[in-house]
Amino acid sequence: MHIKHSDKEKEIKKELLGDVIKSYVDSPKIKNLAKVSAWIGNDETHYVRKNETLDINDLKKFIEATLHFISYELISDEAEELVSSN
Repeated sequence: MHIKHSDKEKEIKKELLGDVIKSYVDSPKIKNLAKVSAWIGNDETHYVRKNETLDINDLKKFIEATLHFISYELISDEAEELVSSN
């Protein structure tokens, strides 16, 4: 399995999560899921919530969906490589 942007690991670890999502996530669906997950996660660590209607259960739901989309993309990329090599 190919890991995207593995050559930039040190730089990515130094960046803020929002900047990493903006710069390195290409898929609009994954980008939106990751942004919302980050927003809810931030709300869980602060006294004043920006998204009062969302809670930890929503965070779990969005993270799980993000993981599924990432898995789908990686598996699809692998299949594409196999198809193009034959």
